[in-house]
Amino acid sequence: MMRFTVVMVCLFFLSCTQRKENTVSEKTGFGGPLSAGTVKEDKIREASGLVASVANAGMLWTHNDSGNDADLFLINAKGEIKCTVHLRDAKNRDWEDITIGSGPEKGKNYIYIGEIGDNAAIYNSKFLYRLEEPRIHEGVSDTTINRTEKIEFILSDGTRDTESLGFDPVSNNFYIFSKRESNVNLYKLAAPLDADKPMVAERVLEALPFTQIVALDISKDGTEILAKNYDHVFYWKRKPGETIEAAVLAKPEELPYKNEPQGESIAFTRDGSGYYTISERKKDKEQQLFFYKRN
Repeated sequence: MMRFTVVMVCLFFLSCTQRKENTVSEKTGFGGPLSAGTVKEDKIREASGLVASVANAGMLWTHNDSGNDADLFLINAKGEIKCTVHLRDAKNRDWEDITIGSGPEKGKNYIYIGEIGDNAAIYNSKFLYRLEEPRIHEGVSDTTINRTEKIEFILSDGTRDTESLGFDPVSNNFYIFSKRESNVNLYKLAAPLDADKPMVAERVLEALPFTQIVALDISKDGTEILAKNYDHVFYWKRKPGETIEAAVLAKPEELPYKNEPQGESIAFTRDGSGYYTISERKKDKEQQLFFYKRN
């Protein structure tokens, strides 16, 4: 029955992802883009994840993708690096997204880094690195965290490339879209996470009418969902009592998006005032931090 439902949804709005022009729904409550600033330092050349900080008001966390150092970067709303955080016992095989959510200790916020990229679909396991979000004090531009937890998991249907990670504050579950299929799948990594043995991220939806999903974010109250590919930003408003998987079966609203050289990141602000995107740097093109303000 679920397969039939998804197929019908696919047929209903397949054109949403196949259009070459980024037309936007008239219902959208967001404007933009506004250039918040330019990332001028060479440290962040391959930005592949973005999330609004909880502990550092008005700031964002980002990171590079595969083959780079295991570093997090705290940037301000102008794209300026305020602090580089080195994770001593982590490795960046292919970091693709980042989120913030609850964790082992109640009342604390944890950063989750998605070691989930797999271009050739050759790795049996994926990982989340978990660390308590640090509060970076004024004047601290470089620091090291000596220990992070490493949570191993597999996808229930085998090896696939994935580049998006979102935390649902309602259920405390994590969600991941696959990337490379012409019609992608959605996976749920159910709470509580277990760092002592491999977990399984279950496929909860298949053959959704999207492709190349590279970023995912869920608002801090869990009522709004953002996902993006290289050309479009999709938005869902979640109904009370609805699961994430039920919400994304509905036809999404398409939000404003300025095409970037290789845009793989998106993040709501913590106060709900809008969302940010950032791209990898390509050749001589400036690496912009864009802001889309809620109307």
